[in-house]
Amino acid sequence: MGYDWPVNGWVVAAVLLLGGVLALAPTVWSWLDPASPARTVERLFVVLSSWNGIRDLVAHVVLRGVEGETAARVTFLAPANLRLDVLAPESLAGTVFALRPVGEEWLFVHYRPGMDLGIEARIAAQELTESLHLPALAEVEEALRRGEVQVSYVPAGGLADPTFDEYDLGGLPGPFPRIVLRVDPPTFLPRGVALYADLAETPTLTIEVARDSGAADPTGEWLMEVNTDLELRDVFRLDPLPHRWLAPLPPGG
Repeated sequence: MGYDWPVNGWVVAAVLLLGGVLALAPTVWSWLDPASPARTVERLFVVLSSWNGIRDLVAHVVLRGVEGETAARVTFLAPANLRLDVLAPESLAGTVFALRPVGEEWLFVHYRPGMDLGIEARIAAQELTESLHLPALAEVEEALRRGEVQVSYVPAGGLADPTFDEYDLGGLPGPFPRIVLRVDPPTFLPRGVALYADLAETPTLTIEVARDSGAADPTGEWLMEVNTDLELRDVFRLDPLPHRWLAPLPPGG
């Protein structure tokens, strides 16, 4: 035989249940709301972790800063081989910068054909890190978990830009305390980043992936290719001896 609760018992239970729901509502809503701090940090971690799957990347980018606008091609090969070929302005076209880890050092190569000038230098890893004052990714992730870095999120279709998801990070360690990152929602690939030396409204440097101006629909053709089976010899293609400087990449390379 079941126990019949008095009416007052049901009222008390209902009040307790309602109170529990109200108490948990902010926590639950923080996970349901895509723009809440908790969900924003979680989404950002998903984006950053997805980049671990990028083995190599070739992208045409536009850099804008205090010295004007520069068009370049960026070539990246995991884990940390990087090359930048300047395409414009004409006075700098053909200039190459490259950086790759070699043991406990970094090998830096710079070639400027207009001056027939080449530089090759080895830099200790710790010296490079300290001179650039760049935080390690692990430091940024830990600061995010502790709430020391503030992140706001505007999904694609929002007020910031209808095309990209935008993450605005503030309170970062290093020379750029604020970074605004724009990513492609379906792929999580980066489409642009703005670096701020202070919290002013004008970024110190912006880097945007370029679009193919010759395509039928220039708004939908990104000049970025990922995981194209590049090899180290492709990134560090050298002129024949005795020059040893970085040779231009072949068209489309």
